[in-house]
Amino acid sequence: MSQQIFQYLRKRPAFRTAMFFVTVLCIAVVLIMLGRRADAVTEARRFKGGVLTADEVACAFEGVGGKLISKKVSEGDRVKKGQLLMVIDDRDLQNTVADLRASAAQLDAEIKKQELDLKNARDKVRTTEISQWRQIESLESRLRGSSEELSQAKAEYRRYSSLVEVSAASRSAYDKARAVSAQAEAAHTAAFKSLQELTVGASPRQMKRLHDTGSADGMTLSAITQMRTDCDSMEQALHALEASRNAVQARLEQQLLNLSRTKLYAPCDGTVLDTYFEEGEIIPASAAALNLETDRRYYDVYLSERTVARYRKGSAVTGMAPALGREVKGIARSVNAAPAFADLRMTREQGQADLTSFRLRVDVTDAPEELRTGMTVEIADESD
Repeated sequence: MSQQIFQYLRKRPAFRTAMFFVTVLCIAVVLIMLGRRADAVTEARRFKGGVLTADEVACAFEGVGGKLISKKVSEGDRVKKGQLLMVIDDRDLQNTVADLRASAAQLDAEIKKQELDLKNARDKVRTTEISQWRQIESLESRLRGSSEELSQAKAEYRRYSSLVEVSAASRSAYDKARAVSAQAEAAHTAAFKSLQELTVGASPRQMKRLHDTGSADGMTLSAITQMRTDCDSMEQALHALEASRNAVQARLEQQLLNLSRTKLYAPCDGTVLDTYFEEGEIIPASAAALNLETDRRYYDVYLSERTVARYRKGSAVTGMAPALGREVKGIARSVNAAPAFADLRMTREQGQADLTSFRLRVDVTDAPEELRTGMTVEIADESD
């Protein structure tokens, strides 16, 4: 009777629909149960291992480019720190360096000449100034003497003038006295004008001191001031030459640095992974020329909150390479929260949804020679 009822219900559309949903529900339950045991978070907590990875360095000709004329390595080659890897054509830079060195040498010669000329000019200013002070003192002395002579000559001339009027002196004596007076006056005038010319620029106070004491030391003279101005101009020209020399030297040092950069050396020990250019090709400035896998190897392990407490930066970590069955010793480089894993946990409505995962990065310090990048390294599976 029950079999007949079941066969009857199978013919009903509603029954078939209900059975379809029941089947889908059972499959979903099974998948959820399997997912609880094999999701990424659970596997990371259970496995406690990671893939051995190596730091990579992109090697480039810093700031320079050109034609590759020598390639010393190829993919898979082992290199040592400081080993020559590639060379680009440096002839243009060599020519630039030669031109700059010639310019620097020429400027050095001009600077030395300007320094010598400036020294001679300053010495001349000092010598000329002292010489003119002595000349001024001499002229002042002559002016005083000519003043006395002029006074005597004029007095003599006046005396003969009065004697000639009363016929007490001859006409020739009168003419002689008049000529002596004129000569004395001309000499006095010449000395006065010469003194005025030499003392241009002197202050009234300095002139009074000259008349009172006869000393011209420290007197300001326009001619000497102009000579000092010329010396200042020469000094400014010297500074301009020195600035040009410094600019050329800076350019020369930069070009020498660029010249040294036309040879690419290995920054560390490692293995060449890729080379991107062949001999004869043009390498752009600062473009990566090859990729180097360094000997600094590490692996990442993901731990739970309770497990991570056993590790800190610098802690010794002993791992195992399953493929080799050998120990791999290392030191913890860093212990950081792993947000990606924490977010993944939050998507699950499980009892562990509030736990945070941490990433332990371990630097390999001692490992078998057979250990290769890409192999798996595990650490001890201790209970959380």
